[in-house]
Amino acid sequence: MNIKNKKTIFKSRLGRQFSFYIIIFSSFFTLFITAFQLNLNYHEEIAQIEKQFTSIAQSYVVSVAHSVWSINEYMIDIELQSILSLPDVEYVEISSSDGDKWRSGVQKTSNLKEHHYALEHDFGTKYDPNIGTLSVYISMENVYERLLNDVIYILLSNGLKTLCVAAFIFLLVQRMITQRLIYIEDFLNNLSPESPSDQLLLETKSKHKNELNVLEQHINNMLVRQSNYFIELKETNTKLNTLLEERDLLIDYKRKTNTELEKKVSERTSALSEKMQELDDLKIRAEKANLAKSEFISSMSHELRTPLNAIIGFSQLFQLGITDPQVIQDNAEEILLAGNHLLDLINDILDLSQIESSKLELDIQSCEVNQLLNDSLTLVSELARQANISIKLEVSESNEFVLADRLRLKQVIINLLTNAIKYNQTNGSVHVNCQELEDCIQIRITDKGNGLTADQIKKLFLPFNRLGREKGKIQGTGIGLVICKQLIEKMDGSIGVESKPGVGSVFWVKLPLPEYQENDQSLLDHEPQHPETITKTTNILYIEDSLSNQKVMSAFLKTRKNTQLTLANSAEEGLDLLVSPLPDIILLDIDLPGMNGYEFMGELANTPILSDIPVIIVTAKSMLSERKMVEKYSFSSYVTKPVIMTELFTAIDDAINTTTS
Repeated sequence: MNIKNKKTIFKSRLGRQFSFYIIIFSSFFTLFITAFQLNLNYHEEIAQIEKQFTSIAQSYVVSVAHSVWSINEYMIDIELQSILSLPDVEYVEISSSDGDKWRSGVQKTSNLKEHHYALEHDFGTKYDPNIGTLSVYISMENVYERLLNDVIYILLSNGLKTLCVAAFIFLLVQRMITQRLIYIEDFLNNLSPESPSDQLLLETKSKHKNELNVLEQHINNMLVRQSNYFIELKETNTKLNTLLEERDLLIDYKRKTNTELEKKVSERTSALSEKMQELDDLKIRAEKANLAKSEFISSMSHELRTPLNAIIGFSQLFQLGITDPQVIQDNAEEILLAGNHLLDLINDILDLSQIESSKLELDIQSCEVNQLLNDSLTLVSELARQANISIKLEVSESNEFVLADRLRLKQVIINLLTNAIKYNQTNGSVHVNCQELEDCIQIRITDKGNGLTADQIKKLFLPFNRLGREKGKIQGTGIGLVICKQLIEKMDGSIGVESKPGVGSVFWVKLPLPEYQENDQSLLDHEPQHPETITKTTNILYIEDSLSNQKVMSAFLKTRKNTQLTLANSAEEGLDLLVSPLPDIILLDIDLPGMNGYEFMGELANTPILSDIPVIIVTAKSMLSERKMVEKYSFSSYVTKPVIMTELFTAIDDAINTTTS
């Protein structure tokens, strides 16, 4: 049968109603999700601002109070600029109790979130509970701008996803229900009373029957019964054949219609796939950071296991009772190299963790650059000799000083020098020079390596990225330069690189100048004085609860002439051993069972006859706060574990020199 007035999905009442509800649902769902996400983002922004206020209270209030109390205009200006440089901070004001005010920044808008901090000062016996107020104003304009961007992004992304889901549901319902109902309606409207033998044919891809299939069966049963009446009345094959031919035409028409529909569905499916691909690309970009960190963990597992394998392996060889001195020497050197590499890895990981968690403390003071460079070159000279790399140092005759943490600056210089040696060409060279610029000191380290491309330079200071050298023979973690950059920036300096492929690279560090330059004599006054040849026996008391650490110390001091060692397992036992004759030096661990090292020092300070004995800390703690305790408790020096024998002997020599001078 030829169906003349066949309706499309959009011309049918059911199709229009369904389309309307789909649009309403999609719009409402998109707006709801957008509003919900925007609310979350707004509260997160407010939480970040409150967190920033808390951070300012922890990091700046004490130092600002000290600067206001001492009326140090220069330091007040530095503190104001430092606070103003924080994200979204628009205006900072300090009001002293005397009526003085210092300001930085401009109140550009009225949309501000402000916080006031009472400034108190406690210095020695002087205490002033109210010396002024620190007021910080954070602009909300940037917050609103970010929220507006979030609204646009969330609205578009959620709208697109909801639209895709709604379109899929629309097409699914159209294919499975609406289209078939329209077909049934058109079929019944065009059914001729004179041609009741036509059969209703619905496309069914599923093996399971549904209500439409049942309806189709009932309609067909009705048509069959009606057809039987016509057959009985007319009993003519001609009419039946005509009806069959019409049915075949309907089937062909249905097939053509299905073909066109499948083509349209295919086109829309292709468009949907392209949109899904775009979403997948966004997801892949978001997961790249986690993937890089996972690769770093995998690489770090290998890096940690490699030196551990050497240490454990060669230690097992020692258990076999090797007596060949050369083999013992070689194995010991391998264990030492593996241990140093393992220590470097652990230090890098701890440094990065402290920096990222903002727990790293710096001791910023005036540092002499020439001596620091010479010390750094001394530490890498053996590595350069093994790699057959020549190093040239070029500094000015006058002593240059910078504001920095000397220990951390030395760590950065050694890292850059080590990289310049490791990634240099065979029989290459490294050139180090230092020069004073207008407002800073610049240190430049030049190598003759393979150089870096512009793309590699962009990725150079990214964490966990070794620029394709992960599987090479040169050891590394991919976080050394990241640590260097963050350390230098925390010291108000800058770091960068200039490089050409095939020519080499120049790494430079810029650091600010101190307010005044120290003279040469002050530098000489700080030079360590070495004692004369020691002929008298040095009695040393070592207080340590770890048996393995006691064994290591005993082995070290057996190699030192005129030295006698006494061991104590606790601070209480150490006090019992402080009888005549008194020890010349005490080596002290901090973390002890019962009385700790600081309490032990308090006992010595309260006993006049014991207060002058030099005490050297031997501990695994290396935080700045721990090192500052050396000054508070008058320790002779500070040696960190794992103990380097040369550093230990130097500390002992300095202690002997102090007592004899």
